[in-house]
Amino acid sequence: MRLTVDMGNTAVKIVVFDEDRIVYRHRTEAWNDTLAAELVAGYRPQSVIVSSTRSLGDEVVASIDRAIREAGYEAPIVRLTGLTPTPLRNLYATPETLGPDRLAAAVGGAALFPEQNLLIVDFGTAITYDLVSSQGEYLGGNIAPGMDMRYQSLHRSAAFLPLEEGDTEGRRGEKIGKKTADAIKLGVIDGICYETEGYIQNWESCYKKLTTIFTGGDAKCFEKKIKNTIFGELDLVSIGLNKILEYNAF
Repeated sequence: MRLTVDMGNTAVKIVVFDEDRIVYRHRTEAWNDTLAAELVAGYRPQSVIVSSTRSLGDEVVASIDRAIREAGYEAPIVRLTGLTPTPLRNLYATPETLGPDRLAAAVGGAALFPEQNLLIVDFGTAITYDLVSSQGEYLGGNIAPGMDMRYQSLHRSAAFLPLEEGDTEGRRGEKIGKKTADAIKLGVIDGICYETEGYIQNWESCYKKLTTIFTGGDAKCFEKKIKNTIFGELDLVSIGLNKILEYNAF
């Protein structure tokens, strides 16, 4: 068994793999020692990988290590960084600053769609647009504010704009905001759609037969709104983490 832990900005996603098969999923807002002990007791992982965009990654590694030792065995634990060996050739100019979730998503995409040019769009707290070449190279990408971040920014920066949240109803582009709440929602959601479509169209002109993959907590809001053909995979980062463990022979 392999245990993968993806600590994002707002949630912790835990997935246990038996080879390539997912046998357990769990999502929580916070990590604790009790959770570590339960995972070790229930699945006895033989290797573990932790990806964290927060400062708590080292604490999670230490928590899992304690639980494994208390269970009476040893297992390697990888703290993923942009410098960790992966199946992809990492062409990022500053790999030490690369978000581990971005690298893991790229590895997961390449595992699902080998030898294809890929655009991976992760709709999380931030929206990331990352490219993988058909030659197995991580080329880099761009970062933009996510949906909730845009709502929060409008509310904080403009004194009379209310705080909105969530998706819009109906099909995109068929209506104009007739009240402020609708104007904010349509502006945020349509803006993300136009932005994403622009990236897809621009990079399709540079990379032949580009396959686009959507992932992240807000991906479902956009899968049906984007005109281009895309693939959705909410476990993409976890799949990549599992493949990185496999690549390092753990």
